[in-house]
Amino acid sequence: MFNAKVHKKSQPFDLFRFHRNLELAISLIETNTSLEAQVVMQAIREKKVNLSTFFFLTKEHYFELKEDVKKTYNVKLPNRFPPGDLAVRQIESTLRGIIFDGYSIYLNSTLNPTILAETIIHEVYHHLNQSLCLTEERTLSEKASGYRDEIRSFKAELQFQNPQAMITRKKVAGIHFFVQKHYPELIEDDHRVQNGHVNDLLDTSGPSFKPGQPLIPTSYII
Repeated sequence: MFNAKVHKKSQPFDLFRFHRNLELAISLIETNTSLEAQVVMQAIREKKVNLSTFFFLTKEHYFELKEDVKKTYNVKLPNRFPPGDLAVRQIESTLRGIIFDGYSIYLNSTLNPTILAETIIHEVYHHLNQSLCLTEERTLSEKASGYRDEIRSFKAELQFQNPQAMITRKKVAGIHFFVQKHYPELIEDDHRVQNGHVNDLLDTSGPSFKPGQPLIPTSYII
């Protein structure tokens, strides 16, 4: 997930501080009344995802990330593992979070609890919609699937920020504009799939879902 704020000063990694901020972020998600927060919290409780920091990247994930940030953001990371603190700070100046293999989530250790909570919502939403994303890869394209998945995650963030607000067409259009600006690698010639409403797991779960009840998203069913 793209980090719009560039860090001006590097600070030593503080594991205790990160864990404390992570606990506070999860508490914010737990008390949020949006359906998005509830399904994300369920995934966290059931250990469907693993939340960690970029400082604990595995070797495989580091080299995969190295190629990704070079291609997407022209950020060059060292060709060694472990990469060192300076390299991790380079990653954090570029990304708020990322998900690998559908469940391994790495988070920016410098984020405050509020932004960290929003980032968790975003990344866990990628996990929750992965089967829907795979279906779209087959029916649309890999780029279109990735684009729509970013729209879903940013829309979930927006709803989390204001649980009682309606997500209007104007707000959705704003999300499309943001994704098109910051994820140019996902832009296709066919713009029909790059505007308007994008379905997610809550749309496919139907009207029977009530806040507080266990949810098995039908987006897992292809």
